[in-house]
Amino acid sequence: KRLTVVVQAARNLSAEDRSGTADPYVVVYCPLTHSSANYSATAAADTAGSSSAAEQPQVHRVKTKTVRKSLDPVWEQELDVRCAPETSELTFEVFSSHTLGSDRSLGAAVVRIADVTVAPRDEWYRLHAVKQPAKKWSVSAQPTLIPALLTGTDQDVGVSGELRVVVNPPDGPVQAAATQTPPTKATPPSAAAARL
Repeated sequence: KRLTVVVQAARNLSAEDRSGTADPYVVVYCPLTHSSANYSATAAADTAGSSSAAEQPQVHRVKTKTVRKSLDPVWEQELDVRCAPETSELTFEVFSSHTLGSDRSLGAAVVRIADVTVAPRDEWYRLHAVKQPAKKWSVSAQPTLIPALLTGTDQDVGVSGELRVVVNPPDGPVQAAATQTPPTKATPPSAAAARL
């Protein structure tokens, strides 16, 4: 299925450079394969030490533009995301762009989409540290792995901030079925005559 999400803004991000600011952008991850649709980025952190990368799902990912020198960036950017039909959540990871070296993860959030069926959902989500941050953004790196979130308070050291995201209902069979009306049944002529 295809989803349209709007990455609106972030606030109170962690400072990344000596000037006390960052160059943030957001990467959205969604499972592509049928078997991985129930993968949970939060639960994955508990099993990352015992699970191989091959057991994690391959995903589609899309990226926002980069906002320079800001800890409260505003993107207001609409993105189209491809997901497996049974996907129940999206993962949003915030990075700070570096000219030299790898971009640094500023945290990630998991957004539940299973119950977004009628009206868009517009909320702020707390960012959490990730166990294995993704590498520097590259189109050639697709498909990649979903980062595993660390949600314990003692594991979120150095990560702060929130991300505002709007998730729109998917344009798929569920909506189409809701708008379809069953065909009306014609009354047989003999039955109509009997009522006269």
